[in-house]
Amino acid sequence: MTASALEAPLWRDRQFVLLACARVISVLGNGFARVALSFAVLALPGASAGRLSLVVACQALPQLGLILVGGVIADRMSRSRLMVLADFLGAGAYAGLAGMVLTGHAPLTAMCVLAAVAGTATALFAPAMDGLVPLIVPAGRLQQANGLR
Repeated sequence: MTASALEAPLWRDRQFVLLACARVISVLGNGFARVALSFAVLALPGASAGRLSLVVACQALPQLGLILVGGVIADRMSRSRLMVLADFLGAGAYAGLAGMVLTGHAPLTAMCVLAAVAGTATALFAPAMDGLVPLIVPAGRLQQANGLR
């Protein structure tokens, strides 16, 4: 690694910029999806705080319980592929949830299953993302990259 490469801003590193953009899009999407899911569940006929709590718990529990498994998987396969797979899995789950809400036919069991799939996708994505930064950023710039991320 040359001294000039270490002095150049990280925003000139194409791989880091692509990774940062992907991370921003994914985090915003997941954040907005969680809020939208809550409002969607409450807008359904027969909605209650209990139903909302169940759907949100079905999303959060796999995310909490499988994050370590996601780290093990991320260590054994391509991190970028795992991130893409996890984002497609999450997008499919949220698309299914949106479709059910828009049609007005949203059985609680189906919503819980799709919410669990979305939580699983997040549990797979996060450790892969955290482990990808050290692979594309020089060791001397890792603290700066993590700060920017």
